[in-house]
Amino acid sequence: RGEPLDIGSMMAGASGGPGAGSLRLDGRGAGAEATGLHGQGVLRLQAGELPAIPLLKAIDRILGRTRLVGARYAATEAPFRVEGGRVLLDDLRLRTEQVGMDVAGWASLQGPLELTLAIHTPREGLTVEGVAAGVLDLMTDDQGQVVLPLRVTGTQEEPRVRPDGAALAGQARRSGA
Repeated sequence: RGEPLDIGSMMAGASGGPGAGSLRLDGRGAGAEATGLHGQGVLRLQAGELPAIPLLKAIDRILGRTRLVGARYAATEAPFRVEGGRVLLDDLRLRTEQVGMDVAGWASLQGPLELTLAIHTPREGLTVEGVAAGVLDLMTDDQGQVVLPLRVTGTQEEPRVRPDGAALAGQARRSGA
């Protein structure tokens, strides 16, 4: 249990930024290896500023603009589990004034990660490599917002962020394309 928890020092490449938080983990396991740890917990973040970590920089690149790095975010909390050497997130929601991000998936304690993201962002000025403008237009709601599904693989230091083709196709079908 850590309270307050210095989230910034835990994030690779972060300088300043995130607000304080608290972490509660109830776990059990045997041995020194991370794979022996199993548990569940809640991460609570106070409002702060999103740091220039590799994942957020990669998301900004795919959006073709800076909307996340340096943005102030609202306080949030997210339950998580630790199983088999991985931290599993089911529903982390970060909200800034202009962009929202829903995160689910896992990050290995050894470095690799696999996440699905839903980025809630204004359609205006949005261009995404590999996604036709017409598809983005179909996905735009009455308030001019798009929910862009992304997949993240790689590692925390070198994340690979790409549009989630299957989710995009499903959204386009539901939108009448």
